[in-house]
Amino acid sequence: MSIFRIFGKRQSTDGVALRGRQDERPRISLDAKIILSPRKVIKCSIANIDGTGAILIVPIVLGLPTEFHLQENSGRTRPVRVLRRGVSGVAVKFV
Repeated sequence: MSIFRIFGKRQSTDGVALRGRQDERPRISLDAKIILSPRKVIKCSIANIDGTGAILIVPIVLGLPTEFHLQENSGRTRPVRVLRRGVSGVAVKFV
């Protein structure tokens, strides 16, 4: 699934102009979990990932907080911040 199909026109949530990516992120499909609290977990898929962030395919974008923890299928958990929201996914930055 293309990033542009998920997000449409590229835009910033904080008013800062977006620059084009220097390198393309490789497309993958990994199962992951969004950890909101010990009892609140949302299953998602990682569409692509690099050292700075990822694109997540999520069942529900509305109500997703700006910051949460992402647990990869390897068990690695990282704090993330949402940069953009789309119809079926979110772009996150590792913090």
